[in-house]
Amino acid sequence: MTNFSVRNLTIAAAIAAGFLAGCTPSPKVEEKKPEEIVSARAAERWQELMQLDFEGAYAYLAPSVKTVLSADGFKRRYSLDPRQTKAPWTKAEVRSIVCTDNESCNVQVYVESVPNIPQFKGMVTSATIDERWIEQDGQWWLYLK
Repeated sequence: MTNFSVRNLTIAAAIAAGFLAGCTPSPKVEEKKPEEIVSARAAERWQELMQLDFEGAYAYLAPSVKTVLSADGFKRRYSLDPRQTKAPWTKAEVRSIVCTDNESCNVQVYVESVPNIPQFKGMVTSATIDERWIEQDGQWWLYLK
């Protein structure tokens, strides 16, 4: 009877060990902070604009914005001459990001451009553009008004 009890105890211990192994937390995947994600996405979107890839840049818009702004409307928003083959933007740098919560961030992007106006040929202008990014459906998107 002793062997039977030891055997049952061994089986019970093995089963318990199996259950406990299933409860062991898996190594945590390092999650990025909202500021890191938004910084990368804002920079990527500006790269798309500088390549005149308006479809690519449009893909960064919040789904809620896309319900009221078409891809053509987005492109027209920039008022570029349709014959223009070179983007006016020559540099775009994310300068600051302030996330007020886990659902929205305010981003400042420093942008340099060369106007496509004969009188200003060779002139470089710069501006700091304020952007608002929101988390929607598990992803960060540019929110346009």
